[in-house]
Amino acid sequence: MNAYKIPSNILCESVFSKHRILFCGFSGSGVATAMFSFLSYYQKETRSKICIENRDSYHIGKKEQLQMLCNIIGIQFYSEACNPSFQEQTDQNIHCIYVPGLKSVEDLESYQAIAKSEETDICLIVDCSRDTGINRRLLISAKELGISYLILTKIDLNENPSELIDYILSETFRVIMITKGENIPSDALVDFSH
Repeated sequence: MNAYKIPSNILCESVFSKHRILFCGFSGSGVATAMFSFLSYYQKETRSKICIENRDSYHIGKKEQLQMLCNIIGIQFYSEACNPSFQEQTDQNIHCIYVPGLKSVEDLESYQAIAKSEETDICLIVDCSRDTGINRRLLISAKELGISYLILTKIDLNENPSELIDYILSETFRVIMITKGENIPSDALVDFSH
């Protein structure tokens, strides 16, 4: 996977305000792949110990996919939070939570309620190949809910990413990674470190 990573001077231990991060996005947005791409980079840059909790019991094969990706990059995987060693691990690690994909923009509010009750940050995966109107509604909802961390996926599949990027830059979002395919438009290579 090709990824444009945000400069490492802003990618530090405090990139998230909490040590618990819930990763979510629309189904098919590449949430698992983007999450692991970022966590692999983050782990190397910060030397943090990371563990993944899977809360997606809906999608067949998701547990196996997450387990395989964890094994590849050396991250501890837990399919259930009730596992006794999981509680020990989360006290000293970055605890990442994988949840089923959003089916609608309104689902984001449910995840925000979970995150708030568990004192967890949310990192929203935004699929740039989706309709700009849908992405704008998703981002407006994220802003209203206080979600600020974004990973942008499939940016090269958007014929005009500058409209989406201009909107993101005009708001208080923190883009922590951009993933792409083979060709990335030159107007997508922006410095998000402001």
